[in-house]
Amino acid sequence: MGPRMEELFKTEVDDFNVKEYWHKCLEICWLMAIQDPPVSMETNAERHGEVFDYGRYRHYTKPGKYIDFIVWPALNVTTEGSILYKGVAQGKDTPYI
Repeated sequence: MGPRMEELFKTEVDDFNVKEYWHKCLEICWLMAIQDPPVSMETNAERHGEVFDYGRYRHYTKPGKYIDFIVWPALNVTTEGSILYKGVAQGKDTPYI
């Protein structure tokens, strides 16, 4: 990883495992970006109260008819393409009002 990326993600924590984790995160993001076409990650995380879409998400610790919050976004083959990997969302039984 280049010095610019090191500077962008410089941290006060000297824990080797934390640094190793974010290095792997950057590597995965880079590999997703250089695919042809690039893998797309859903960016709309504001889905509170929407009907739970089991075709795009699997539940986290609680199932429900509605989404409480997004834990991990869904990945698509392309921006408007089919689902590559389901996201993870917490479910709840009542919508937000």
